[in-house]
Amino acid sequence: MKKKHVVLIVIAILAVAGGAFAYSKRGPKPTEVEVATVAREDIQAKVTANGKVQAKKKVDISATIPGQIVHLAVKEGDPVTKGQFLLQIDAVNPRATARSTEFSMQALTQEQESARATLDQARSDLRRAEENFASRIIPESEI
Repeated sequence: MKKKHVVLIVIAILAVAGGAFAYSKRGPKPTEVEVATVAREDIQAKVTANGKVQAKKKVDISATIPGQIVHLAVKEGDPVTKGQFLLQIDAVNPRATARSTEFSMQALTQEQESARATLDQARSDLRRAEENFASRIIPESEI
């Protein structure tokens, strides 16, 4: 009987070893598949992406005169049209600047007139000096 027990134990060990070998070689787990019934439904698509929003047209606005803005009629990002009122600049500073410029212009005009008078005087002095010099030259016939 002992031989029968040994044979059965060997067969059991071989069966367990064969089962372990087969279990290790069976491959990766299968991917789960979601199954649904075919039916009509609304499709909802959701896309997430990074990006940059840019305007089709960009325009830089600047004033022809310096000054402080006293009233701003539009906000950043508002659409505007040609000829639309955008802002009001304080009229006090441009008037003061205009007066200052006018006074500077008058002073420059006076300086220009003074320079012309000085030029005329210098030309007159040059003519007189040339005449004096010419009258002191002794002709060659008198030498």
